Amino acid sequence: MTYEPREEMLLCRLGIVDPRLQRYLIGQTREMKALAISLKAFSLGASPSEIDGSLSRIAKNPRPLLSELLILQKTERFLVQPDCVVNIVLFYYAMSLTPSNPERHLVRGGDVLKRLEDEADPAIALSAAALMALRTRSPDRQYGRGGARRWRHEALKLAVEHALEIYRTATGRIPGFTVESGGVLRGPAVDFLEYCLPLMGQLVSLRTIRRLIETNRTRMLSAQLR
Repeated sequence: MTYEPREEMLLCRLGIVDPRLQRYLIGQTREMKALAISLKAFSLGASPSEIDGSLSRIAKNPRPLLSELLILQKTERFLVQPDCVVNIVLFYYAMSLTPSNPERHLVRGGDVLKRLEDEADPAIALSAAALMALRTRSPDRQYGRGGARRWRHEALKLAVEHALEIYRTATGRIPGFTVESGGVLRGPAVDFLEYCLPLMGQLVSLRTIRRLIETNRTRMLSAQLR
């Protein structure tokens, strides 16, 4: 694999010298652009309560959605930008297949629908994905135009969690940061998020990056203690 100059700089900043891990990291970042369309759907469309209701209905009775998806599979049509709720369910199903690399199943030519069809019970797999989405959805909501509630950071939350899991796998470190004089935020995890988030269509401030790293660091440390 040949690396671009900015990719080489990223590997140097993260201190990754193992060729296998270098290929893994850069391969993952190159696929992140494919997530931008999917993540965009999380912040559009129905209100959170409407999406919760749809996910609950799918969890209880996934067969109507399953029928639609299997028809798409048989006609070789692929969902590039599906309905928001469908997108959420497919994303979480892909995460159940490969938690550190769900987008490999979702990009054009991906095998998410074929993998679903090959499940011993596709309906149970879809129901489980809908339940996973309900349990992990962000409670941080805000009021938008017309008083309609919208997610504030749902897409960003997914993007950051995805990027930091890749960071942890490639570096073997739980993400953190240092604060230099003047409040300047530094560290490999900060650099990695500044590199990755624009690829996934997420533009945020360093202040927000700090808060997101803190949240995910706490989550990872808590998981280690279980």
